[in-house]
Amino acid sequence: MIKLVLYSQTPNLAPGLTIVRLSLHVLAATIWVGGQFVILGLLPTIRGFGDTAPRKVAQAFGRLSWPAFWILVATGVWNYLAINHSHATSSWNVVFGIKMVCVLAAGVGTYLHTKAASPQRRGCSQESPPSPPSPPWYSASQSPARPSSRGNGSAWSTRSGKRRFEKSLHQGALGAEY
Repeated sequence: MIKLVLYSQTPNLAPGLTIVRLSLHVLAATIWVGGQFVILGLLPTIRGFGDTAPRKVAQAFGRLSWPAFWILVATGVWNYLAINHSHATSSWNVVFGIKMVCVLAAGVGTYLHTKAASPQRRGCSQESPPSPPSPPWYSASQSPARPSSRGNGSAWSTRSGKRRFEKSLHQGALGAEY
């Protein structure tokens, strides 16, 4: 016999501090992990702005990601202290231990990566990777890197793009110099 359980109670939110704790934890994880994937995806483009651009972008990202990492650690400890450990199974403990090893490895690895003196030690090469070949139907005239000039001096160029990019790295959201 199949028993259907219907809940007639209205849904309730968790207590206020639980919502804050979990929301901060998820937000910090989004910034820390998601930001790394965004930087990884943008790296080929960033390298096109010059030899110092990847380092400057990494430093700018670090100003956002390290506070997020420490919020992630703090809310993770808070999450751990907020649960009842008497009901934790051995498999939960194993998964939790593996997760803590991964968090520790990510934090230490990222710290060592940021403190490395040379690109080779950071795991980067000084040479840009070769561009993938263009598909046969894509002509060089369609390249988004240098669209044709419209006669009003508004054509994009790598040099002017680099200047705008470097200027934006040195200014905050409100235009203040760092």
